[in-house]
Amino acid sequence: MAASSNRESQERKKWGEPVAALLMALATLSTAWCSYQSAAWTRQSNRLMNEFNALERRAGLMCGLSTGVFFVVVSRLFGNRFKLKTS
Repeated sequence: MAASSNRESQERKKWGEPVAALLMALATLSTAWCSYQSAAWTRQSNRLMNEFNALERRAGLMCGLSTGVFFVVVSRLFGNRFKLKTS
């Protein structure tokens, strides 16, 4: 009976290290994959933010241009009745 108990203990020890090594390798690969994905998402986020900023600047320029054209048209239509106040 004692011999079979000792034998089971040795079997567990025999499989314990490879299983632990396999789990550690899996954890290492998972960590590396998560780091890679995080960097990829960060790059995509930065690209989209840059595109948004460029579009926002363009929209601001177009809005300023439209406002200027509007005031020119109104001043031409209404002549002297419409004056811009300048400080």
